Amino acid sequence: MLQGNFTGKLGNVSGTRIRGKNILKTAPFSKAPPTTIQTASVLAFTALNRVSAKIAKLFWPYLGLTDKKILKHNAVARWLKKSVETHTFDPFAFNSVISEDMTSTAEITDISVGNQEASFTATVTNPAPQESGGAWIVLFFNDDGYVSYAKIPEVSIWSGTVHTPIVAGKSYYLVVFRADFVDGVLIAHGLSVNSAVP
Repeated sequence: MLQGNFTGKLGNVSGTRIRGKNILKTAPFSKAPPTTIQTASVLAFTALNRVSAKIAKLFWPYLGLTDKKILKHNAVARWLKKSVETHTFDPFAFNSVISEDMTSTAEITDISVGNQEASFTATVTNPAPQESGGAWIVLFFNDDGYVSYAKIPEVSIWSGTVHTPIVAGKSYYLVVFRADFVDGVLIAHGLSVNSAVP
């Protein structure tokens, strides 16, 4: 039994003091380098966390998520976790939690990625989600999860141009969906996802 505090490293155990509490942590025994799948999973989860943080920061009131036991961006990441099940970040898998319905939908009508800029056009069908107290959401990001554009448009047709460094070989995604109040509950639906490679 260890009495008192312990700071530093001893074998595979390290001791530290955080917020007035003594903490002991063990390091993993393996010294083997991570496998290709482990590395891919870490990159996919990192991208998901970047996108989730931006969604939580800007769109939390429109998501209908209520988990108060964890941080908002973690709740969004858990909500969208199907997008990393294949060890790659796949925004097309957002459809596992945001339905791609054919009515009352949001739609991408154009996306192009060129030298240092991207342009796109998206529309939302009537009735506009703002009429029920909801919103429609536009996100533009690359496959590393770096969000270049995030907006809640006030009009039913939205055209945007993003001036951002465009990296050759990266995939760029435009994600559009809407959130409507239905019987007093916010429901995210009408997902549309499109991608472009410069």
